[in-house]
Amino acid sequence: AVNAYNDLIDKGMQMLCGTVTSGSCIAVGAEAAEDTFLFTPSATALDCITAGTNEFRMCFTDPAQGTKSAQYISEHKLATKVAVLYDSADYNSGVHDAFVAAAADDGLEVVADEAYTTDSNTDYSVQLAKIKKSGAELLFLPNYYSDNALILQQASEAGLDIKFFGVDGIPCRGRYASDTILRNSYR
Repeated sequence: AVNAYNDLIDKGMQMLCGTVTSGSCIAVGAEAAEDTFLFTPSATALDCITAGTNEFRMCFTDPAQGTKSAQYISEHKLATKVAVLYDSADYNSGVHDAFVAAAADDGLEVVADEAYTTDSNTDYSVQLAKIKKSGAELLFLPNYYSDNALILQQASEAGLDIKFFGVDGIPCRGRYASDTILRNSYR
């Protein structure tokens, strides 16, 4: 990300409308604070926008997604017993931690809290078996779409008959699950 940024600066860039992910935004942020205007439409980590006064974020943060997700699930009575299956990476953990912290305040019981690492993991059967035994009514998935596609497929194959709820990384029927949360949050 920094190499691409520097190449664009050398070519005369005055404003950066990007980066897309938090990691690249953090990497470029310190450079942009000195050189140019940085606007990110989708970097959600809290520490993405800290290096300068000319950096701006258009979207919500990871903790906001977790907190608002718990609130939405509770207010709309989607479940009282929830399970979480998440990648232990930064993005996922930020959403997960805020969700778990807010769940109890919103009357939700986290009956299973399962983590994995993305590195080479494509088998979620152990975590899904624990979730199935937990009595969860809803599975919260604060992950990217590629992991969630496999998780949803394996959950179906395992006969896991519960609701699924995701955030900005999981498309749902052509939309993001967080769209409704965000509309309700910023009214």
